[in-house]
Amino acid sequence: MEGVEPYDYKFVKWMIKEKKLAAIPITAFCGAESTKQFEKYIRLCFIKNDSTLDAAEAILKDWNKDSSV
Repeated sequence: MEGVEPYDYKFVKWMIKEKKLAAIPITAFCGAESTKQFEKYIRLCFIKNDSTLDAAEAILKDWNKDSSV
């Protein structure tokens, strides 16, 4: 799998660019042998200011309303 970017990395990059919402790909914490097992997960950080969490909530609630997807 060397040279192939795991799905979680691709998804997080897309989410940052298209939805303006950041996350951490779980495979950043995994070895090559477990990448396939964890590449469908992302990690969100909730230790933020209330205003940041409110903005993230709005993005997630409007996720399917966005016609650019």
